[in-house]
Amino acid sequence: MREDEDAVRALGKNVYSYKMQALVLGGVIGALGGILWALGNSVQPDSMGRPTTFWIWTLLLLGGAATVFGPIVGSMLFWMALVAVKGIASAVIPTSVLSPIELEPFSLVLVGITLMCLVVFRPQGILGNKRELAFND
Repeated sequence: MREDEDAVRALGKNVYSYKMQALVLGGVIGALGGILWALGNSVQPDSMGRPTTFWIWTLLLLGGAATVFGPIVGSMLFWMALVAVKGIASAVIPTSVLSPIELEPFSLVLVGITLMCLVVFRPQGILGNKRELAFND
């Protein structure tokens, strides 16, 4: 339905109803996620600050925002890449150059550079369809 609403209408389906169902279902899932987030810790204005927003955007863009399994694959790849970068950086870079406390921001900088390269060279994500970004079909 996302690509061609007219085809869905031609089959006799109510597009408005399906869109409203998707909106409500997404809102319920988001609300349940917020409830689970609030149960574990206190809710403050900056409890989901810039790092969390950066990580979520990275997960979505890495896997492909318009796919079902894109965020799941993106989160697994992001976590593996972050752990690998931290492990390799702590093994290769001596403590006289970067202390263990400075390795965390360094690894996030490398992940940020990777995200920029991903947006430039593969903006639809790993599981995304290249034709979705084309102007002429």
